[in-house]
Amino acid sequence: METALGPRARTTGRPRSVHIDDLVLKAALRHLAERGYAGMSVNAIAAELGVSKPTIYLRWPSKIDLATAAVASLYVDQPDTTTGDIRADLIAHLKSVKRVHDIVGIGLVGGMLAAQRDNPELIAAFRERAVRPSRQRARRILQSGIRQGVIRADADVHAAVDMLVGASYAAFVAGDDRVFDAESVVDTLLAGLRSASIS
Repeated sequence: METALGPRARTTGRPRSVHIDDLVLKAALRHLAERGYAGMSVNAIAAELGVSKPTIYLRWPSKIDLATAAVASLYVDQPDTTTGDIRADLIAHLKSVKRVHDIVGIGLVGGMLAAQRDNPELIAAFRERAVRPSRQRARRILQSGIRQGVIRADADVHAAVDMLVGASYAAFVAGDDRVFDAESVVDTLLAGLRSASIS
């Protein structure tokens, strides 16, 4: 049985090739970034990789499953735990978000939003499996800073997450993404959130 994020492990038969899984997901990401969801074609991906359509559909039973699994795969290297160093954890998180933008471009997000009217299931899955987990991790880091007394207790964590991640989107739109400085963004944010007890 398949899940929306990818295939469930089989208990019988030949083991599935992880290498093929990786190739399909990378090809799907490229097609999404270049053509948008509407232009993404399972037929084209299969032909490009020299595999059959059933090979792909056995792993992801629908186009939307493949698309959301491809996007979610970009976030698998984000650790569930933090180091406790608020500044370092925020910088690492922001660099991870920037890496996603570098791989697929902001056009992927635009394509997801553009499909919202005709395919609300797609944007809902994108938010649930890619956007929300990333934002939750940023919130956990900031809340840890509050517990440590590094960030003041009345700080608006939701707004801080918007500013943190929004800086990367703004740099991309402005064409400044190549000189984007995650350290400077985090330092500026923390300066505004810093607890009065921290000199």
